[in-house]
Amino acid sequence: MSLIEHTIILRYFATLFLKKVITATFISKITYILTIFQTIYRKCEDKLVCYHNRGDKELSKKDSAIINEIDKARLKLSIEHYIKYFIGKRTREINKDEALDAIALAVREFAMDKMYETIARYNKVNTKRVYYLSIEYLIGRSLENNLHNLGLFNILKNIKIDGFPEDISLEEIFDAEYDPALGNGGLGRLAVLSRKLMSTL
Repeated sequence: MSLIEHTIILRYFATLFLKKVITATFISKITYILTIFQTIYRKCEDKLVCYHNRGDKELSKKDSAIINEIDKARLKLSIEHYIKYFIGKRTREINKDEALDAIALAVREFAMDKMYETIARYNKVNTKRVYYLSIEYLIGRSLENNLHNLGLFNILKNIKIDGFPEDISLEEIFDAEYDPALGNGGLGRLAVLSRKLMSTL
């Protein structure tokens, strides 16, 4: 659980405390529970990393279910946070472009965590790296691709955010993403496919 997520949860309970709905003792207990929650998440995450990297240790259904529930709660909190504090609107007021921004930023947190884990692992074993240079680079839309690669696509589909406009579908949000493209030839697409293939394998 990131610092932002801790802040979101504690801010919520602090508001309830100021309204005299809960006591200071209750807040201290919640803080303790969040610490335990983070420890569990890290342990489950370590097992998931071990599964991806070694291939000889399969995750149990129980561990996988726990990780999915934690990721679901984390993704939901992050999306709500970015809608409120980055977009600066109430959830029911956003359009599909703003929904795209909020979801993309939330998914970026997961991608950044994986990036830092990968860098640390590479530095530990002093691995070799491959660099691919291309003048043309047709990367395509990133959000849906990142959701699939991070195992978050089905999780996002099952998230229910209170007040989220019902007339905005997930497909419309994906279509709202600008398709960045440098060049228009086959070499640009080949460069991206080669990079994706290497990173996936």
